[in-house]
Amino acid sequence: MSGDSRNFATPLASHGLDPKGAVHWNLGWESLHEAAAELGEAKLTAHGVLLATTGDRTGRSPNDRFIIDEPGLSDDVWWGDHNRPTSPEVFEGLLERTVTHLNDSDNLFVKDAFCGADPDYRMPVRLVTEKAWHAAFMHNMFVRAAKEEILSHVPQYTILHAPDLHPLQTQQKTEATKLLQSLEDARQRLEQHAVVHRLVVALVLDGGVRVDEGEARVACGRRQVVLRANVGRL
Repeated sequence: MSGDSRNFATPLASHGLDPKGAVHWNLGWESLHEAAAELGEAKLTAHGVLLATTGDRTGRSPNDRFIIDEPGLSDDVWWGDHNRPTSPEVFEGLLERTVTHLNDSDNLFVKDAFCGADPDYRMPVRLVTEKAWHAAFMHNMFVRAAKEEILSHVPQYTILHAPDLHPLQTQQKTEATKLLQSLEDARQRLEQHAVVHRLVVALVLDGGVRVDEGEARVACGRRQVVLRANVGRL
């Protein structure tokens, strides 16, 4: 694996990144597959095919998509369960943590490509990830840039991908408010069918956090609210 940013128009510093580890620029699929196997992210089958497992996450997570609610954008978003608002402050906090995590990663893989095939309308995009096999996915899914195009590539859309970043156990007031409202709605639904003697609420996160009655510690990341109750039927 190797990488050199001197011949690329858009350095990682333009994304606020100053990585301490190795940076691998626009590797081909063979090198990415070898890197993924070498780093233990995936393995090669007897037929030379890259095999990666995703664990519990077997598909998309549409309810975990958040869009910044800000002037100039809000009126154009179809808000709902799959397009959920978040504040600029929450985004800036997440961005800071993501940049810090990627800067501390042993390896970063950068892929420059295009979204759309028509040269007049396509969008240059960039992926910065700590996983070689995700860079291989990007290589497969997007329109690949020719060597001469890579040299002048200026991304209009950049993905900072940090799957190993675990949620911090810190309280986010905006998300806490949403969580408490969700819990109140769930409690009211329970009371329509049962007498609740005791309600214990646990907030299960990737890092493992417990939330007892009257307290909400919200970490940014994938989460599941679990309600446990001893109930007696009416």
